[in-house]
Amino acid sequence: MNMKVLISNFRKLDGFLILAIAIVILGGFFRFYGLESKYYWSDEVYTSIRVFGLSAEALLNHFYTGEIISPHDLSNYIEEQASTSLLPTILGLAKEEPQHPPLFFLLAKLWSSNFSSSVTGIRSMSAAFSLLNIGLIFWLTRLLFRSRTVSLSAVSLAAVSPFYVLYAQEARPYSFWTAIVLVSCILLLYANRTKQLKFWIGYACALALGLYTFFLSLALSISHGLYLTYHLFSKNRCAFKQYAQASLFSILIFTPWIITTVFYRDSAIAATSWTQNRTPLWNGNESLIKSWFFNFGRLFLDFNTHIDHPITVALTFSTVIIYLLSLLYLVKQKSAPSQAAFVISLTAFPFLAIAMYDITQESQISTTQRYFMPACLGVQLSISYFIGRCISSRFWLSKKLGKLLLTYLILLGVAYNYLIISADTWWNKSEVLPRIADFLNSQDKSVLIVLKRRDGSFDTLGNVLSLSPYLDDNVNLLLQQGTYLTNIQNGYKHAYILDMSPDLEPIIKSRYSVRTVPGFQSRLDEISLHKLKQNELKQRQPASKTSTQS
Repeated sequence: MNMKVLISNFRKLDGFLILAIAIVILGGFFRFYGLESKYYWSDEVYTSIRVFGLSAEALLNHFYTGEIISPHDLSNYIEEQASTSLLPTILGLAKEEPQHPPLFFLLAKLWSSNFSSSVTGIRSMSAAFSLLNIGLIFWLTRLLFRSRTVSLSAVSLAAVSPFYVLYAQEARPYSFWTAIVLVSCILLLYANRTKQLKFWIGYACALALGLYTFFLSLALSISHGLYLTYHLFSKNRCAFKQYAQASLFSILIFTPWIITTVFYRDSAIAATSWTQNRTPLWNGNESLIKSWFFNFGRLFLDFNTHIDHPITVALTFSTVIIYLLSLLYLVKQKSAPSQAAFVISLTAFPFLAIAMYDITQESQISTTQRYFMPACLGVQLSISYFIGRCISSRFWLSKKLGKLLLTYLILLGVAYNYLIISADTWWNKSEVLPRIADFLNSQDKSVLIVLKRRDGSFDTLGNVLSLSPYLDDNVNLLLQQGTYLTNIQNGYKHAYILDMSPDLEPIIKSRYSVRTVPGFQSRLDEISLHKLKQNELKQRQPASKTSTQS
């Protein structure tokens, strides 16, 4: 095709399509820019451990010996022990993190073996799936609403959504899970409309892939069942039966991992112990309702400030109001009852299922936005429909309103994405550990002590592996499983203890003079830094007590 034909075809495109293409290109830039510069936090470290086919327990036993080591010893050992086989990845997850099904980690291993196992290499897989998701969102909205304007609105919002960009730059399953969610929704709509067996088979396989990616895909499946309940009492009663068969098939395929999780349930409980922190429904700065409010707002804007900041409250309130108005508009459309049923079920159940669990158990799973990805997708569908219908309206005021809202949300997304890509960390990663690394690097001849937790979790291992690449040569590490600090030599001017768990803190403070270093406490990270007084560096406990746990 020559240049004249390309120019001629380009001129035939309308302004909205050209704008959407430009925004998608900008969204791709946001997703891939600076993948290596973001802080590689502990959750991503566990992804690397699985990609390398290692065991967290083996790493802990190898390094937590009470001997002084260099931070570089950690990364060197991990690279030396890396396995190319897929089996160690599956076994490591089964024994230590069964709450994480293996599909994403197996794909990440294959991806890194063909590209790179570096931070950029592993994160690039999430960025690639996040870019793919923009096209899938166009496909889903076109299929659901049958409106080109709505689809272009959805694509434009998704491309610069800080929520999607944030997780596009993280080596975790969430961008990949979003792709599975979108594919499942697309196949469900095709199956429901065409009644063809091939689409129901495809839908069953997509559900199985979703379950092998994230346990909460079960909530997505149930939301689809609620949507098809609408058709059960209207025009397509056979759809629910076919859906039930497809869901049963996917669960049967997933049964081996369900059995694995039950068998290693103690590991799953230890790995998810943070979710059981008591969180009030309303009272307090970190209440459930406040977290829900701001998490839905983060779909179109993102802030790294406290949730009570006036600007944060005002901007979030505006986006939540837009969502509620768009949902009301969709429900009132007599020509779109099926679309409304789909959006409401997709939004409501995945969110309410987690929220009700937190309310009854006083836990905090629903304070983490990434866990109700399907609900966030439902919010975006609703707002995209409202904006698209306004823009395509015959009325001048409606057109202006739609264009104004779209411009407002796009500009918000671009502004916050600029802040995100300019920062080395954000609220979804550890904000304390980078500051601790800078602080320790500024100290002369210091040693960082990290103690193994008693609750069976590997939190301290993840934190020290995340921290070590950012430490200079003047900082050494002392990792141990006991609470008697026996190997601190007199040559060190400063000794610090990282992240004392609640069960170890009173024991340490009863034996040593310890003060908390201000400025490094974080409720989100549950990380703190403590300094041993200078005279403690000269004290030596009996060597026989090194392994004592109390």
